[in-house]
Amino acid sequence: MNERDKLGRFVKGHKPQTPFKKGQKAPNWNGFRKSNIPWNKGKKFPQITGSKHPNWKGGRRINTQGYVLIRVYNHPYSDFWGYVREHRLVMEKYLGRYLKPKESIHHKNGDKLDNRIENLMLFKDIKTHLTTMPHHYETFVCKGRKKEYYREYYLKNKEKKWQKKCVNTT
Repeated sequence: MNERDKLGRFVKGHKPQTPFKKGQKAPNWNGFRKSNIPWNKGKKFPQITGSKHPNWKGGRRINTQGYVLIRVYNHPYSDFWGYVREHRLVMEKYLGRYLKPKESIHHKNGDKLDNRIENLMLFKDIKTHLTTMPHHYETFVCKGRKKEYYREYYLKNKEKKWQKKCVNTT
């Protein structure tokens, strides 16, 4: 059988006997044996997506920046999940064409949820948008978990890891 020394260890160079013949495969030890067939093997389950899914909320959501996103399946400039910003869709419908990715839209009253055509202005690129319209970056840049970060502080310390406290510039 198995050759062992006085301490019970295998002797070097000895090949232990296996219960399988040469070329025979070991049984499947991943939890299923051939006699245990999974209940869902070979069955097809329909993938319920979109408006037919019970958790469907209308294809409309608000992203972290505060813009309204709408699910449009065949839009050429939709993101990976098929969403497009609502203000871009409103402007596209008004113009009768797709907006180019460089074109920028400004909300006149500053409310990102107010996407009426009277509240929107179209710019050919972001540079003309920022030079033409005043933005209130000097007061507020972003809201962190514990405090607000102001533009002046952000520009001085953008390389650092937010070590100093923010200073109110207003």
